[in-house]
Amino acid sequence: MPRALLLAGLVAALVLGLGLLAAAQPARQGMGTPGACASPAASPMASPAASPMASPSASPAACGTPAASTVLVRSAPTLGRFLTDAQGMTLYVFKKDTPNTSTCTGGCAALWPPFAASPPLTLPAGVGGALGTITRADGTPQVTYDGRPLYHYAGDKQPGDTKGQGIGGVWSVATAM
Repeated sequence: MPRALLLAGLVAALVLGLGLLAAAQPARQGMGTPGACASPAASPMASPAASPMASPSASPAACGTPAASTVLVRSAPTLGRFLTDAQGMTLYVFKKDTPNTSTCTGGCAALWPPFAASPPLTLPAGVGGALGTITRADGTPQVTYDGRPLYHYAGDKQPGDTKGQGIGGVWSVATAM
C-alpha cells in the first residue's frame, strides 16, 4: 500500500510539473525572443508586393496563444525591410530619442503618435532584435524595438505608406534586423 501512494504522488508531481511547463510557453513567447514559436502562419497583411518576411508570424496553435505578431515586416525597394504594426501601418524611430527614452512629446507626439500594444509583444519568426516597453513622461506605455521607441506618423493613411521617412532629417522607418 505505501508503494502505491508513493507512485501516485510521483505521478501527480510529474503531471503538475508538465502542466507548469506548458503554461509557461506563452510567457516565453512574449519576451521578444525571435523564433520562440517558430511555426509560421500567414499574416493578414501578406500581399504579393510584401516581402517574404512580411507574412511569417507565430502560429497560435504552436504557441498556445491566439495572439499574432505584434509587428510585421514589409519591404520597399528604396527602404529595405522595415517594421509595421499588425495592421500594416509603418513604424518609425526618432534620431533624437535616447535608448529606452522618448523625447517626442506634446505637438510632436500628436504628429508622431507613440506605438502602444498589449502583451505579449512578438516579432515574426526570423526577425532579429527584441520588443519591449517604456513608460513615457506622461505615464503612457510605448513599444520599443531594441530600446528604440516606435512611432506612427499621422500623415500615413494606408497600410504600407512611408510618408514620414526622412522628415526633418530625424525620422526614419524602423529598420528590421
